Amino acid sequence: VNRTGNIFVPNDRFAYFDIFMQKFLEKIYQEQKQQQKILCPKDFIYELGKEVAQEKNHEQSIIYWAAKNNIPVFCPGIVDGSLGDMMAFFKQSHPDFILDVSREVLDISRIALNSEKTGGIILGGGISKHFTLNANIFKEGLDYAVYINTGQEFDGSDSGARIDEAISWGKVKVTAPHVKIYGDATIIFPLLVAGSLVEEET
Repeated sequence: VNRTGNIFVPNDRFAYFDIFMQKFLEKIYQEQKQQQKILCPKDFIYELGKEVAQEKNHEQSIIYWAAKNNIPVFCPGIVDGSLGDMMAFFKQSHPDFILDVSREVLDISRIALNSEKTGGIILGGGISKHFTLNANIFKEGLDYAVYINTGQEFDGSDSGARIDEAISWGKVKVTAPHVKIYGDATIIFPLLVAGSLVEEET
């Protein structure tokens, strides 16, 4: 048994992931060469979602549903972790393989700029949290913000920063309704979603 984050995964799944990704990367690489098209992480994930559609249990995949409904999935830290390892191994034998991570910043900033209002439900901290907040600087901040994480302000990290820190940078509007919930997002968020779906008793 191995794990991804705090989720236990049988080792044979890691072996299958390796085989699956090497085939997928080869396919993407050939398309890159033939079409002279370099993907950014968002496009890479879209193509991966379409590829997952061929799998037996594809309807359990978030990226399958995102690709099917043309919902962009941004991943600014895509090279950090097992997927990045797969790319690094592949690049050893295909040194001209490229993934354009800089275009990801441009794409999410354009979405923010072209939206009448933006809101963030930010689960956890780190790069994904900052990536979302930073994109909204260009439109003078999120209109709504919910943080759910265990980060504390005293450690000096962006993960632990409160919403008033983001307001001071213009990442969240001064007038925006906002809340930070201290807790495990894997527990808190499902409860919030369930609570939002329950009809109020009269």
